[in-house]
Amino acid sequence: MSSIVITPVSESEDLLVLGPSNPTEFAYEDRIFYTPMLTSSRSSWQLQTAIRLSTVALPDHTSSFNVLCSISTTDLDAIQLPARFRDEVLLRFGLIEEVSNYHFDGVAVVFELEYVDSLSLLPSIEIEIPTVHGTHAQIAKLDPQDYVVESDDSNEYRIFFEQRSSQFKLTNRILKNLLIHIDYENQRVGFADPLIEL
Repeated sequence: MSSIVITPVSESEDLLVLGPSNPTEFAYEDRIFYTPMLTSSRSSWQLQTAIRLSTVALPDHTSSFNVLCSISTTDLDAIQLPARFRDEVLLRFGLIEEVSNYHFDGVAVVFELEYVDSLSLLPSIEIEIPTVHGTHAQIAKLDPQDYVVESDDSNEYRIFFEQRSSQFKLTNRILKNLLIHIDYENQRVGFADPLIEL
């Protein structure tokens, strides 16, 4: 099997195509953006990504940096990122007056907000890939409500981080709305908008 396509067909179902003859037929406008696999196996692969953290309230404190990420074919709900990603998010939190008591408790980043409306002050997270054509393509954009969950304790919130050894799993179905073409033969991974709009 030289390649596979995984594409959503509804909010809760994905279609798996083994050995597609023409992967672009499953992509919106026949466009797939490819990035090289740096390491790979049949169940996971590693990619270079560019992360951008931006906050509407702090336009002068946008942060961009490159990290390696890992993605598993058995868990497309998540992207595994190195500890630097978590540390950069915490650094942004330190610049926002409405955020307090932020820390990593060994499992998740926990923090308190002065007001519920302050959630919009947290950074947006954009994840891009360098394409084989020398450009960049965005594969995910997460607003605060996409990666933060309210805890049982009053005013306390947690980020969808899950520690896995030295990496951190950013969860909550990040890639759920994307077509993914895993091209083992050419050692590359493609991302695209699916044919259906979710």
